[in-house]
Amino acid sequence: MRDELIAARKTVGFTQEQVAVLVDIDRSFYSHIERGTKTPSLEVALRIANAVNKKVEDIFLPNKVSERHNPQHEVEAS
Repeated sequence: MRDELIAARKTVGFTQEQVAVLVDIDRSFYSHIERGTKTPSLEVALRIANAVNKKVEDIFLPNKVSERHNPQHEVEAS
């Protein structure tokens, strides 16, 4: 999650403060989310994903999504 969130934020050119303001949370809380020391509520996770133009699952569940949608994984499982 950490790397995906940081990359998404930097791709849109936002600082942590800018995302925090858009999402209506404290910058320090956002920083904790990026570092992985705090977990956002579903509502906050959705607002963060929206702020950085990503799907919530791409940021907060990247491994689970890639496993479900990996055609090679499906072939091996057969």
